[in-house]
Amino acid sequence: SWAFCRFLSCHTYNGLERLLQPSYSNYRSNTGFSPESLFYRGIRLEVRIQRKESPMAKSEVVWPLDGVYGKNFRTTSSFGWRTHPITKTKKHHNGEDLVGQKLIRAIAGGTVIKAQASGVKKSNGEPGGYGYYIVIRHLIDGVFYTSLYAHTKKNSMLVKKGSKVQAGQVIAEMGTTGASTGIHLHLEIWRGRVNGWSNDGSGYADPIACIKAHVATGLSLYPIGTWRRST
Repeated sequence: SWAFCRFLSCHTYNGLERLLQPSYSNYRSNTGFSPESLFYRGIRLEVRIQRKESPMAKSEVVWPLDGVYGKNFRTTSSFGWRTHPITKTKKHHNGEDLVGQKLIRAIAGGTVIKAQASGVKKSNGEPGGYGYYIVIRHLIDGVFYTSLYAHTKKNSMLVKKGSKVQAGQVIAEMGTTGASTGIHLHLEIWRGRVNGWSNDGSGYADPIACIKAHVATGLSLYPIGTWRRST
């Protein structure tokens, strides 16, 4: 028999959504379609559903390295206060150090505003600081950001100042140029049209939190009038 229920309470529906979300997400990711009938513990649930996109899920944003964060690549030094690995002094780390892959990709579409060697020089004449680095300006959901990719491998840059890039486009290889203790990507995200700098993290976005917020599908189920259950 069918049971009809209109005007579900928020509490009731939230419970239903928690039950359905994993099945819905798995089905959609595997088939590309949005189901209107799902099974939960042998019970068929039919729900009138629509996709509800997060406001932050409009522009395409991707991870700068291939694979899954925490599985195929990982953080070795997080955004925030730390003891600097070279100077051994307490400093704010304005980016995220990532390891585990070779190719570096643009986190979003935009325009390259820097692709160069740091002006700081080591005693051997090679660039210090960021080493060979790239800065890209993005307009993500109407907000300007810049992303900075530091310590790239010498002669590996595939873009130059003024280049237009797409989200996920390979821009360089991971390296250990500049003030670096090993091969890694130092990724910074600055809030604004022109890349800036601060000694306490102000003006920056936590790269991992920022990317996670934007790459999240924002997909949600919500009732638009009626849900039905059959056994």
